[in-house]
Amino acid sequence: MLETLSNLLFDIQYGPHKRKVTEYLRNATQESVLEDLHRALSRRINEIKDPRGVFDAFCVEGSDGWKYWTLQSLTSHIRHNHPSTTFPSSTVSLLWRTFYFHAYHPFPFSFAPTRNETNPTDSDSDSDSRRINEPAFQRAVALLVHRGTELLGTQDEDDYFWRDEGDYSRRVGVRVLRSIGRTGSVSDCSSSGEIGLEKERGRSAEGEGETGVVEDVMDVLATTQPYSVKVAPDGHVLGAVARRLLGSGRGLDLNVPIVPLGCCVTGEDLVALVELVRRVRVWRSDQRSWTCFGAFEEEGQGKRMGTVLGGGLVRNGVYSLSDEHELVLRVQELLPDLELRFHQLWGVLFHPEMLPNDSLTRVAAEHPQASHEE
Repeated sequence: MLETLSNLLFDIQYGPHKRKVTEYLRNATQESVLEDLHRALSRRINEIKDPRGVFDAFCVEGSDGWKYWTLQSLTSHIRHNHPSTTFPSSTVSLLWRTFYFHAYHPFPFSFAPTRNETNPTDSDSDSDSRRINEPAFQRAVALLVHRGTELLGTQDEDDYFWRDEGDYSRRVGVRVLRSIGRTGSVSDCSSSGEIGLEKERGRSAEGEGETGVVEDVMDVLATTQPYSVKVAPDGHVLGAVARRLLGSGRGLDLNVPIVPLGCCVTGEDLVALVELVRRVRVWRSDQRSWTCFGAFEEEGQGKRMGTVLGGGLVRNGVYSLSDEHELVLRVQELLPDLELRFHQLWGVLFHPEMLPNDSLTRVAAEHPQASHEE
């Protein structure tokens, strides 16, 4: 009797909200989820200093008349902010892959061709030719520079997450490593001597053991759904919706469980990432805007450390570890503050030690938007 009464009271209090959430999840599309994530990140986006000015200063105009950021935009931006710092083109390509990954998170693979749809002899051709519109640019800056990733899986600034994940740090580590990789299926990676971060982990009858790609979508859905994350749908519901969204993005049969796209990451990618984060020197942090200011050391120091640390992960260009879980654990052993350093890297890329107030106005004049995409 008491249980029945309790269930009745719960339904009276939360029933309308649960039905609202159910409707939201049923009607969700990749585009609508990205729009809702944009709204969820509004506080972090508002902390971006002159986002329109930063975007316009280095954007290109596409044949459709819209403005976009491309690999060249990021290259020019880095050169402007850090004129005395040299980055190899392969390193800038790695940064661009990461920026693009977060611009369309949690669906980066749905907005880009797979390796099989591009020139298979050029592993960077797929990522280097992509472009980012202004809303996606703002999301990437909010997530990377202003640490908006802290909000993924929660709606509260006090970090109340929708589920208790004992391996949360592992999932964050997988996302960081996946963001530097190239698109492709696990079989693509294996045939090219690389490794796929998204090997299918065992899924139990209860639907546990989701891959990182699906987990990313689940976390975002928990953030964007229209009611308190404290009573968010359980993992079974969110997992089913996440797989539907990922399947629709790849044009797959929705009645067949998807084989998630993974990311192919080489040993060189890992070493390059370690080199980058080891070169960062933070001079000042701004807790209010969740970012930092600083500069980069000369390449030599970071390169030596990257080679030493990377050597513990790779043998002859490929991973010496058996799976992604072991890989992330090893990375965290060698670089336990990887996530912090990763965000500091992006903070410094966008916020050098000193940047004159009229900098963006001047650079816009120096780099008129005369370039057009063919």
